[in-house]
Amino acid sequence: MKRLCHLLQAICAGFAVLLLASCAILPALTVGTWEDGTFTNEWASIKFVLPKGYHAATKAEHDSFGIPTLYNHDGSPISAREAMMYDLIVYPNEYALVNLKMRYHRCGRSAEQYFAYFVDGINKIDGKSVISTETSEAMLAGNAYMFGRIYQEIDGVTGFTDCYIRAIGNVVVCIEISYAESDELYAEAELLRDAFLPIAG
Repeated sequence: MKRLCHLLQAICAGFAVLLLASCAILPALTVGTWEDGTFTNEWASIKFVLPKGYHAATKAEHDSFGIPTLYNHDGSPISAREAMMYDLIVYPNEYALVNLKMRYHRCGRSAEQYFAYFVDGINKIDGKSVISTETSEAMLAGNAYMFGRIYQEIDGVTGFTDCYIRAIGNVVVCIEISYAESDELYAEAELLRDAFLPIAG
């Protein structure tokens, strides 16, 4: 019996060491920063160079959209325990049905589970419906992502949302590029995708 207790204590101690090690490997969720038209987030290991003709939403614009961001009203970073937040929103200077959003969601889901959750959420919004989906693997900014393409209808307009999803600890990083169905806007979506670079690039 005593030997069994020692064995259980050793297993628990080993598990605690693994938990501490995993916490050390995964730094706390942090906000990205802009400098000379380049967005960098060390935590997400990603860099984004703003394409010509595009605008990055400011904190005030995030607030006007009613979208949660990584900041409190006084400008200080919010708690990493917040469930969902956007760190990057980009759209054209001139009106076009294309945009990019990068969100973090502290939910503990896998990339596959998050994509299913994302699709289900679209179907619950009035005026939106998913027509079809496809998934594969993709590299973006030097990192491996699950890629999911959603073909959908929004108030009678058909289009796509391309999702690049990866889990970092219990936080999901989801990069969404949405665009209406046209060759011109597909090219714009490719431009936005190619604007992501490895952090060391």
